[in-house]
Amino acid sequence: MLWTALCLALLSWPLQVFSHATTCNNGSYSAFMAGSVTTTPLLLAIAFFLLANRKTSRSRVAAAIAVAACQFTMVLFDIDIVINTIVHGTPCGADYGDAFVQVSALHRLLIIFAYLVMPLVNILLACLFILRSARLKQRRGLNV
Repeated sequence: MLWTALCLALLSWPLQVFSHATTCNNGSYSAFMAGSVTTTPLLLAIAFFLLANRKTSRSRVAAAIAVAACQFTMVLFDIDIVINTIVHGTPCGADYGDAFVQVSALHRLLIIFAYLVMPLVNILLACLFILRSARLKQRRGLNV
């Protein structure tokens, strides 16, 4: 299951980074919405696989570390989108503020959810899995 989560994380990464390849012509934020709409189901599936996995092994811990690293790089790449969405009301930045482009509150929430909240949740879940694996390994070592 964690290998599936890793594959989904690797698939979601370029889909979100694709929004950086486009420009905000006349304040159009459709690329950011496309990135958030396409990656939200993948990010939710990653969270499900991280929660549903109960078995621990070195390879699964390695997959969880890779998922966390992939999600962390997504947050680093997308932090400017999130900051612009929160501060300026549009992912395009200060040049396209509220006076120029009206971005609905639902679209702002979806962008923040997909570009910040879900990757942070997945990082947290991966770290919790790694800690749980370490605790189980420690308990096994004490019981021997």
